[in-house]
Amino acid sequence: MIYIRTTATFLVLLCLLALAQQQRHAAKVVQYNGLSVYLDKYVPVDEPIGVVLSECIYPLYGGDLSRKVVAVPATAERLDVWLRFLHDRRIRFVAVGPIFHRWNSTVLKWLNHSGNFFVPVVGKDVQNEIVLFRVTAN
Repeated sequence: MIYIRTTATFLVLLCLLALAQQQRHAAKVVQYNGLSVYLDKYVPVDEPIGVVLSECIYPLYGGDLSRKVVAVPATAERLDVWLRFLHDRRIRFVAVGPIFHRWNSTVLKWLNHSGNFFVPVVGKDVQNEIVLFRVTAN
């Protein structure tokens, strides 16, 4: 009788844990505006994600924390030099934001106004969320 009760309790706990994990995943999808869904669907797990001007990089590592996240400097003076930096490191996606400070960065201007080189694929407002850009110049 004790064995059956223990087994039943264990199964109930497993079900509750599975439900909690599903709810956590759904909450993360909403909180990060579908970033994890996009990364899982369109970006190979072994492809590095560049990050610049961001203090919130945790979601970029993926659900199992296996993605490589590479810090990208925001100090380049010329767009071609910065693009070469990304190309040399095989970075095809760059994440920015949320920006808690009012950074006046040339790189930020390039990302927002160089439609030929950077296309936002997740997010819209770097001040309030992580925006993921696909690098089209590589």
